[in-house]
Parts: sequence; structure tokens; C-alpha cells
Amino acid sequence: LVTGDYLFDPRENTQKGLSRDGHHLALMVELLGKFPRFISQDAPRSWKLFDKYGEVKHAGRISRLTIQDVLLEYKVPLDE
Repeated sequence: LVTGDYLFDPRENTQKGLSRDGHHLALMVELLGKFPRFISQDAPRSWKLFDKYGEVKHAGRISRLTIQDVLLEYKVPLDE
């Protein structure tokens, strides 16, 4: 709401083999951290999107961001 943009705006990335759903999950991991095991390993369709270590398939190494990093990109003062 502060920036006027979507917090997670996934795109299809066929060059890497990353689906739109996979990209959406990778964006969430980037900001929120790794998913709990009951989601990444035990959910009914988890095998389609996560590997056996709970990492998003075809996403590669995911760098972490903080919400402050995102707000700074949009030049939003952190005291608001």
C-alpha cells in the first residue's frame, strides 16, 4: 500500500525453467525467509515446487532482502 506496487509480482521465467508459481515462491523466500517444513515438504503438491531440501526448484541461490530494503528502493522514509 505504501509503494503502490505489488509486494510480489511473479513472472514466468522459462530460460531457467522457473514457473510463475516457482518465481512467486522465490520472491516470498527472498523477503520472508525459508518456508516451514510442513509447507515445503509435507504439503500435497510440494514436490512440484520444492526440492528435497525445501528449496524452490530452479530458483538458484536466493538472496535475502528486508522490508526496509524494499522501502528504501522506493525512497520511503523509514519513520513512517
